[in-house]
Amino acid sequence: MTKTVIFDMDGVLIDSEPLHYESDRRTMREYGLELSDAEMEAYVGITGEKMWADLREKYGIADSVETLMRKQEAHKRALFGQDVQPIDGIPELLEALQSAGRGIALASSSPRYFIDMVLDGLGLRRYFPVVVSGADVKKGKPAPDIFLRAAELLGVEPQHCVVIEDSGHGVR
Repeated sequence: MTKTVIFDMDGVLIDSEPLHYESDRRTMREYGLELSDAEMEAYVGITGEKMWADLREKYGIADSVETLMRKQEAHKRALFGQDVQPIDGIPELLEALQSAGRGIALASSSPRYFIDMVLDGLGLRRYFPVVVSGADVKKGKPAPDIFLRAAELLGVEPQHCVVIEDSGHGVR
């Protein structure tokens, strides 16, 4: 019996890929580089730390991963607007799950600051007593660690959980 639903965030609660892509593009343009959509799609569902480490190595960027992540965060904060909305039906689904007494958790590879921006900006925080980011586990997606940690924090066995995930890395 399903007791808990664990949600990914990007692409599930919010269509955030355009925001991620634009903040990534702006960051790379600071180095005179342009990323294609195909390059960016390869990183959907993995941690920013892993993505920036790969891009740093691939393009020979001298700045640290931490510097790249700070630059991306600044761009993302500037782009995140009041017109950001949840994906259609998400608030109603969360309300129905909560009313039915189902456990609800969020397990996202996004950094904590972005998770907080989304949950607070969309007014969804009250539905998620448990939030796990990619930084909270040793192995990011496609390893199941993030989902297992969410189940553990809710006190539910993994076999009693359903995960709603949209990225290839997360599904694997």
